[in-house]
Amino acid sequence: MTEGQRETFLREWLPEGANYYDLLTDFRHGGFRLLGDLVCDMDDLATARERKQLRRPADSPAFQKMMEAYLSAPFSGNERAVVSKACRKLLNKIVRPSLAVPYVVALGKRNLLWDLLPDHIEEHVLEVDHAE
Repeated sequence: MTEGQRETFLREWLPEGANYYDLLTDFRHGGFRLLGDLVCDMDDLATARERKQLRRPADSPAFQKMMEAYLSAPFSGNERAVVSKACRKLLNKIVRPSLAVPYVVALGKRNLLWDLLPDHIEEHVLEVDHAE
């Protein structure tokens, strides 16, 4: 770009930076390098904000319901229990909870078992004679 084109470009795309046009259009001081760094930093910031969003359009309806439950109890200290309750309601519609226990164990998700199905664990525990 010529010097005139650079300033025109900045007026169009960065009108609030009028005080810095001399710096941003001067190659001797790395002006375009500075502008590029600013643009990349802003892009990184926007990407980071997008990653931190709890709800996204592509989320499944089940995930959306669990996220709504999470957001309904912010800073309550029992967010995990609230989400587990919502997940349990969804799970009950898919499979009987007593049938789900062996599958959850087979997947190696024993912590999930205690969160979702604590009332059905006992019926699946084997009794052992030599246990204390």
